[in-house]
Amino acid sequence: LSATGSQKLPHLSKDGPRSSSSNSSSSSCGAALGEPLSSSFPFQNLTQLAILEEGHYGVVLKMAAVGLVTPGVTTEVAVKMLRSNASAVDHAEFRGEIALVRQVHHPNVVACLGACTALATPPCLLLELSPMGSLQHYLRNNCHPLLRPVDRVSILHQIAKGMVALHVSYGIVHRDLATRNVLLFPPLVAKVSDFGLSRYVHRTQGAEMRATKDSSGGSSSSSSSSSHRPDTEDYYRLVTERDLPVRNTAPEALNTLTWTFASDVYAFGITLFEVVSNAAQPFAHVKDDIVFLSTVIFDATVDLPAALGPLPATCPPALLPLLRQCLHRIVSQRPTFRVLES
Repeated sequence: LSATGSQKLPHLSKDGPRSSSSNSSSSSCGAALGEPLSSSFPFQNLTQLAILEEGHYGVVLKMAAVGLVTPGVTTEVAVKMLRSNASAVDHAEFRGEIALVRQVHHPNVVACLGACTALATPPCLLLELSPMGSLQHYLRNNCHPLLRPVDRVSILHQIAKGMVALHVSYGIVHRDLATRNVLLFPPLVAKVSDFGLSRYVHRTQGAEMRATKDSSGGSSSSSSSSSHRPDTEDYYRLVTERDLPVRNTAPEALNTLTWTFASDVYAFGITLFEVVSNAAQPFAHVKDDIVFLSTVIFDATVDLPAALGPLPATCPPALLPLLRQCLHRIVSQRPTFRVLES
C-alpha cells in the first residue's frame, strides 16, 4: 500500500466466478477523506498508475479514482485486486475481506474508501494511500535516524490503539501484525493495515470459526490443544492452506493453527522488537524457517525474548517488560491490547 512501486502492471482478473447466490453491485465503504458521491463506485473510473505490492493471490495497485470524493476530482488510492488465476475460493475469501474491512473505522486503522463488487467488474477494495509507505520500509530505508525514542513509543501506542479497535469493537483477529503491515501518514501517524489474513472470531465460548475449504475440497485435520485454547477464549481456526508468517506468529498458533487475540499480542511483541531495532529480522541468527521452528519456537526451553536478537541501547527500558510479557509462552500471561494501550 506504499506510495512507491514498479510501473509494470500485472494481469488482473477481469471477472469473478459466477454465482447464482451473488448479484450485488459495486458498493462503497465510506471514505476517511469524505463521503463518496453515492453508495457505489464505478470500476471504469479507476486508472492504473503503478504496482505497489504482489501477494499470494492478489496485487495492490496505485490507482487514480475520479469522483470518489468530489465530482470530477481525482483521488489517488491503493486498490487491492485479485490475479487472473485466482480460484473461486480466492474470490469468496476476497469478498469476505471486503465485507470485513468496510465495517472498520478507526484513526489508527487504514480506511476503506470504496469497493467494487459487481459480477461484471473485477472485485476490488479501495484503500487510503500512504504517502510514507510501510513502517518496515521507513525504518529500514528512510528516516529512522530522525526517530526519537518517544516517537517509537508513540508509534507502538498508536498500533495498540488500532488493535484495541479490531479486538474490542469489531471482534477481529488480525493474524499478521508486523511493521510491514503498518502504514505511516504525516506527520507520524501509524495505521494498522492488510486484512488479508484477518477473520472474525465467534463471541461465544469455545466456538470455532472455520474458513472456506481449499480448492481441492480438503480441510485441515489439525486439532487444537486445550492447554493453548481454553474454552473461554475467542479464537479463529485456520482451515485453508496459506503461507504463514512464521517469525511473527505465536508458537501455539503455529502448533494448532488456531489464532486468538493473545496470538495477536505475541505478534505485537515481535512488532515492538522491529520498531526499536529499525525493522531487523526477528530471530535473525536462524536463517532457515524450518530450523527456526524446530530449534526456537517448538523448543519450550528457549527464552523467546532473548532469542529475538540484540536490542539497541536506545531502546526505552520501560518497553523491555512489555516485550517479555507479549512473548510469554503461556497464553494467559500475555497482556491484552487494552493493557498495552494504557
